Amino acid sequence: MEQAIERGDRSAVDAASRQVLSHLGAARSWMARGAGWAPGAAAMAELDAATAGLEAYVTTVRESGGDRKAAEAARPKLDTDAWPRFINWMQAIGPLYQSGQLTGSIPC
Repeated sequence: MEQAIERGDRSAVDAASRQVLSHLGAARSWMARGAGWAPGAAAMAELDAATAGLEAYVTTVRESGGDRKAAEAARPKLDTDAWPRFINWMQAIGPLYQSGQLTGSIPC
């Protein structure tokens, strides 16, 4: 999507954003499932918040038709809202993984 923004390719931005939003939607359904498990609830809340921030960015870019200035204006929120929450998730999920409480595979 970022490459399509740089090229000014509106149709590619739209196609890529649809794909990204689809994957994020699927991920959020798995996060909701994980949030129901008490040991993972806090971690999943952080990942959900990070994903919501990423969804907001992608949606903003998509709705702007891939306008480079709109993307640039929306990016700082990723730094202040989404990425710190993703780091919080990584820090919260690590001990659960190391303890052996997480089993199975990640669906995407």
